Amino acid sequence: MKGLRETLSIDQILQWADWHHLRTGKWPTSRTGIILDQPERTWESVQTALIKGTCGLPGGNSLHRLLRHKRRISDPRKVAPDVDLKHVREWVDQHHLRTGRWPHRDDGSVAERPEITWATIDRRMRRGELGLPRGTTLSKWLRQSRDVWDGGKPKLTERLVLRWAQEHYDRFGRWPVTLSGALFNHPEENWAAIDVGMRNRRRGFPYRMSLSQFLRSHFAERYDKNIGMPRELRPAVRVRKISLKGAMV
Repeated sequence: MKGLRETLSIDQILQWADWHHLRTGKWPTSRTGIILDQPERTWESVQTALIKGTCGLPGGNSLHRLLRHKRRISDPRKVAPDVDLKHVREWVDQHHLRTGRWPHRDDGSVAERPEITWATIDRRMRRGELGLPRGTTLSKWLRQSRDVWDGGKPKLTERLVLRWAQEHYDRFGRWPVTLSGALFNHPEENWAAIDVGMRNRRRGFPYRMSLSQFLRSHFAERYDKNIGMPRELRPAVRVRKISLKGAMV
């Protein structure tokens, strides 16, 4: 790319900006990248020259100040994209269909609208925009509208925990405990985390109760007689032979 020692003029910068707007319908920013038809120059380098006063420019300026003064436009970085809750619902469902996960504020750009990020949607929800109460977040909205918690995990209900426990019993012949590890059919879930969620009423579980108390209340003696790890998954115990008065035992 050409160095910053090249002389630039305000008229030349405005001409490039006008051409960019004519071709794309948008005004450039310092993050726009390469200047159209000027592959050796970037808008970031123009921004630097305007601020620092290099390339023959006076300095103390910026690209958005120049465009605001000379073209009477708002700072393009501050123009809120046209988004409503209907769009967000569609993008959320498409994200889940495509990735198998529900979106998080740190997931970057929305695939259907790359100029919009999930962080922007989360921020606008927090401000009370999109027709939502102030203080709403993307994760809270997903709980209310899609019934998903903690990064996309389902709400913990009595019926769901019982179904998972029965699946575990059918597979291993034992009821699950906190040390049973990941769920057989749901490796993203863990029995220890489920126990913590139930004890602390997280993920929507309706009351405080440990996993063992909950299963015992539903299965009674069947639970007490068949808890823990199945025999085939228990660590092998090495039998030691000792000698007593010369006899091997």
